[in-house]
Amino acid sequence: MPAIEVPVSTGDKIALFRSLFRGRDDVHALRWENTQGRRGYALACENEWRQGICYKPKVKFGDCRHQAFLYLDDHVLYAHLSGKKTVGVYPLQRDDHTWLLAVDFDKSDWQQSVQAFRRVCEEHGVPCSVERSRSGEGAHVWLFFNQPVPAVLARRLGFAILDRAMEQHAGLSFESYDRLFPNRLLKKA
Repeated sequence: MPAIEVPVSTGDKIALFRSLFRGRDDVHALRWENTQGRRGYALACENEWRQGICYKPKVKFGDCRHQAFLYLDDHVLYAHLSGKKTVGVYPLQRDDHTWLLAVDFDKSDWQQSVQAFRRVCEEHGVPCSVERSRSGEGAHVWLFFNQPVPAVLARRLGFAILDRAMEQHAGLSFESYDRLFPNRLLKKA
C-alpha cells in the first residue's frame, strides 16, 4: 500500500479540504446560535445586520433586495479549519450536479444505522467516510465522487444504500436517518 502524504502546510490543508468538500464558491453558510439555544446555518451575506440595509428579522433573507453573498475563499476556509467559524458548503452546483453526498443520522439508533450503511457501502465497493456530529449524538456518512454527478443520481445511490441496509438489518428502525445533502435541486427560473 502506498504511503499517504499528510498535508503539512496551511495551504495543503485548505487544498485537501477543497478537494473533498467541493461545492459552489460563490456562496457559503455560517453557523449561528442565538441566546435561546436555537442554532442553524444561514447564507453568509456582507450586508447582514447592516443598519439601513438589512431589515432582519422583519424581511426574510429570500425576500431581501440587498443580498450580497460572500465567496467561499481560502480565508473563509482557514477560519473554518482553525475553529474561528463554522462554515457550510453548498454542494449543489448550478447545473444540478454534485461532487459529494452526505447522509445525516441522529436520534436513538444512529450508531447501528451508520454501521449498517457503512457495511453496505463496503460490500458494494463504495468508499465512504464517517464523521461524528458536533453534538456527539449522530453522524454524517460522506460519499465523495471523482467527478461531478447529477445530484438526482447521487441521491438515488444514497437511497439505494439505505434500502439495502434496511433489508439486511431488519431489526433496525432507521428512525435515525434524517436527510441527504444535497437535499434538493435548484429551481429553474
